[in-house]
Amino acid sequence: MGFHRLHVATNGVRFAESREFAFEAKEAGLHAVYLQCDGVSEAKNKHRGLGNYMEVRGKALDNIAAAGMRTTLQATVVNELNNNGLGDLVRFAIQNIDKIHGVVLQPVMFAGRDERISAEERYARRYPVTELAFDLHEQTSIGWQPMRDWFPLSALGIFAHLSDVLNPDAELGSLFQEMHPNRGIFSPLLVDTREKEAVPIPVFFNLEQFMRDIVEITDSARGPAVTKALVSLSILRNFDQQKAPSGFGLGELRRVLEDCFYRIAGRGDDWSRKAYSHQGRWRVMILNGVWFQDAFNYDFSGICNSTTPVATQQGEISFCAYYGGGWRKVIEYQNRSATLAEWHRSQGRHEIYANGKKVELSRPIAGAETQLVRIEVDPVPVPTGASERSD
Repeated sequence: MGFHRLHVATNGVRFAESREFAFEAKEAGLHAVYLQCDGVSEAKNKHRGLGNYMEVRGKALDNIAAAGMRTTLQATVVNELNNNGLGDLVRFAIQNIDKIHGVVLQPVMFAGRDERISAEERYARRYPVTELAFDLHEQTSIGWQPMRDWFPLSALGIFAHLSDVLNPDAELGSLFQEMHPNRGIFSPLLVDTREKEAVPIPVFFNLEQFMRDIVEITDSARGPAVTKALVSLSILRNFDQQKAPSGFGLGELRRVLEDCFYRIAGRGDDWSRKAYSHQGRWRVMILNGVWFQDAFNYDFSGICNSTTPVATQQGEISFCAYYGGGWRKVIEYQNRSATLAEWHRSQGRHEIYANGKKVELSRPIAGAETQLVRIEVDPVPVPTGASERSD
């Protein structure tokens, strides 16, 4: 189908149950995994229904890493439920930097069953995305500053544009989509894999000025060679060696920036290998705070610049419009092939983990083995002209 990246979002149960499944998924074309994780204790994940979620998550991380893939932790943040444990989640990610690629923190959206929540409880549970910067400042000791170390997610488009300028002859440009500046925020951390310590990159590198420089450089429309030289000069002027961690110099900074470049450019059949191949002492971990809309905070300008389209029989629909705007109910009703009861009668029920039920990781998995569809490496060619209509 021509997909260049294939990720899955999961609670980790299937990956924890079988290491072979993780290898089969990688062989079938999977690049990376988004693992549901709302905290580092059973109490923070109790609402998910699993009785031994911490054990499941640890086993899933091990099996995914053994298969050569990296995991991004994905947490739904609910005020007064788990927002006081975000610092612990970040510390866990830093301690497991060899397995974890990044962290995505998503303030809860009141959609689906949660639409029926009372106004009082909705106000009590609502968590603004900007609060992430202040809570992590208070819950960690790495020197996070809310106004210095966090940037709009849309700013990453600056580096996507730079990628296109440096590769004018590429068959495929950067895959980074333009997004609304209110869509979310991000903060890059430099992690010392040896000491398992982290520091916000803006402590020693003026990232805001660097991005301003990149905009000026790319807007000047010079060739790749001149552009690369100007970017190198900008790196030199924005790097403060005295404030950098001990052992981290200009050479290490260049390698780290190159690693980030592959993440954002996202082109080529070997994108996954390049994006995850950096095995040096220093790695970048990006913390993302992503806002998803619901019927109570709907913003049409944000919908128009959504970076998360949902594929349907009628075409692409914004994620927030699909789940928060009511389109999911319409699309699923129009295209359903069976009721839930009919499906269970013909296909059987899968095992459900709720009310504290534990996943038995020591026993073999019951039932038939999952059949995975292999994703071909070469994308399907897309015709550039209109197809001729046969008589």
